[in-house]
Amino acid sequence: MKKLLYSVSTALLLLSCNTEDPSLEAEPGKGGNVITFVGRTFPETRTEIGVKDGNSYPVLWSSGDRIGIISPVETLFQNASATLNASDAGKNSGIFVLETETAVESSMDLIVYYPYSSYTTYGDGALHASVPMEQRQARPGDSSHTGKYTLAYDKTTIDPAAAAPGKSPSASFSLRHAVAYVRLVISSTEYAGYKLNGASLWCDGEAVSGDISVNVATGETRTETPRNYATVVVEEPQALSSAQELWLVTLPVNLTGKEVYVSVAMTDGTKNVTIPVKVDVKELKANAVNTITVANVSLADNRFAWYQPEETRYLAEGWAYGEANTFVTSADGEEITVDVRARGFFNGCEEPKYAKIIFANNLSGTNYTLAINGKRNNPDSPADYAEEVEIGSDCKLTLKTTKGSYLGWFGKVGLLNAEKKFIWAFTVWYLPGGVTGHPYKSGVVMDRYIGDSYAPNYNNWHGVGAYFQWGRPFSFSWGSITYTVASTNATDLKISASNPGVFFKTDGASKHNGDWWLGDWTGKRTDRKDDFWGNPNGTAEAGSPANGTKSIFDPCPKGWMVASPAVYKEVLAGKDDAFEKNNSVQSMIYKYDGTNKAYWHFSGLKWASSGGNPNNNQNDILGVWSNSSYHGYEASDHNVYQLYYRTSQGTWNDGGGRAAGMSVRCMQDTENR
Repeated sequence: MKKLLYSVSTALLLLSCNTEDPSLEAEPGKGGNVITFVGRTFPETRTEIGVKDGNSYPVLWSSGDRIGIISPVETLFQNASATLNASDAGKNSGIFVLETETAVESSMDLIVYYPYSSYTTYGDGALHASVPMEQRQARPGDSSHTGKYTLAYDKTTIDPAAAAPGKSPSASFSLRHAVAYVRLVISSTEYAGYKLNGASLWCDGEAVSGDISVNVATGETRTETPRNYATVVVEEPQALSSAQELWLVTLPVNLTGKEVYVSVAMTDGTKNVTIPVKVDVKELKANAVNTITVANVSLADNRFAWYQPEETRYLAEGWAYGEANTFVTSADGEEITVDVRARGFFNGCEEPKYAKIIFANNLSGTNYTLAINGKRNNPDSPADYAEEVEIGSDCKLTLKTTKGSYLGWFGKVGLLNAEKKFIWAFTVWYLPGGVTGHPYKSGVVMDRYIGDSYAPNYNNWHGVGAYFQWGRPFSFSWGSITYTVASTNATDLKISASNPGVFFKTDGASKHNGDWWLGDWTGKRTDRKDDFWGNPNGTAEAGSPANGTKSIFDPCPKGWMVASPAVYKEVLAGKDDAFEKNNSVQSMIYKYDGTNKAYWHFSGLKWASSGGNPNNNQNDILGVWSNSSYHGYEASDHNVYQLYYRTSQGTWNDGGGRAAGMSVRCMQDTENR
């Protein structure tokens, strides 16, 4: 059998849609921008948009580039891949060779697309792929990442009868791009000494990223999972001493007359500054380079009093409200004031207008031990009752905690927008005496889990503390009265943020791979968001060897962060052989200094599949999250690193799915964020 060869023409015309140069929009097809592909060994196959030369961009194929081949009628090619002939690397045309020898007996219509992916499908006349909302760029000005996120295609025909004697049949094609390329040109005098970390493009109610289906006959595109933003992060950021180019791949979308913001993220190494800049954008056209200039970014560009541009925590391409996600009080009747302004990427932030007590006491629904601005959620006390409390223009709330009937407790406060819909929540933890730390070899570690006011040693269920789904900042209590359960549909961060009282179970959801966060919902490993809690693992080791950094989604109080795998590895290496039992509560014991005990209680969990509790929560399951993914994106597993033991099975497991509700132990954040 002959190997089927494809010769390729890469003279692709891209119109330039520059909001500062409307003449280029007015004359489509005249003097546009030519783009070609530069590929690397899969999965690094990518598009390179070169330096503009006059009215064109240089285009070249590169070693390792791969295209996908589909026969829409016959069954011969069901997403086959063809690789660029090595001798054609660096040229603007080339030969692609099928990786599997295939005999073609008769003329056949084919669909060719770029880049090849086993996750790209064809059906009902359309190619189906995804434009992710989070993208990575190596360095300013480098567009080589765009090929990972694009979808380009053409129809062609292969006819063996047309081949010269002794030659393989060939087919020519010229790719058309179903996506838009957005070139962001960013500059700043005020922040010239800061490094440009990245930027996002956001427009409320519009489909900027998401899945994409393109009809190969008509070029019509549609999306079933629209997201209203796309973000690009620079892996090797550089100082903004001169204008820098960032590149995004988006869905084609008409933004004429819409409020569009570019959120520019910068850092001086300690402080992160993220400024939403309103920009004038018309249509982001497919098969085109669309330039948006964000000139001289300044703090004055922030027009929202309820938005705080400066934040010291790692942003993880997200946003939050307030300086922490858990606030601690330590005395009966104590009052604290918290600032609940939004911060982080301006991709879904809304003005916080109201605060509402979701539950005041995790141990009893009738203990109204938490007040906001003097108001409680006790309907039987009309003098100080309020279902919601209005937030003032300074975005500050006064929280007062009282002891009530229990030694300690934790509660949950929701933030609402003008329509009284949830946009965030935080935990209030009443802990008599405050937080205590133990000096481990790996760092100072809290003596208990978040929400546990009965530690270090207790003998009943009151001390189980709070449960968290990995990567989410929102606490859940043991009692189901304080939360609801729903099949996960979390394909963007706002779904999580606007449902802080919902435990996202995996039952009823597809392609979840054990995670509440569906991301781009392709089933790929890249759907996972490993940096939610600030410690993605880029090594081959199980769990990141680094302690990581505190992120904006971290549930620990100020000055603390979710413990790293190093803490758990230290504990496992030095723990007592036998567990300690105190009435109904079982604990693992680690003598952190050789003498003094640290108790790691069997506090159970909430099942990922259902959100329910096991029958024996206090002496069967020990489950504690770390802040790290188990492996990196190059691995096939989707797990995170954890401390897990189940008595009934007698097994330890350091890796697990992310949707369960488990305990969180905090370690001291050396940068006091």
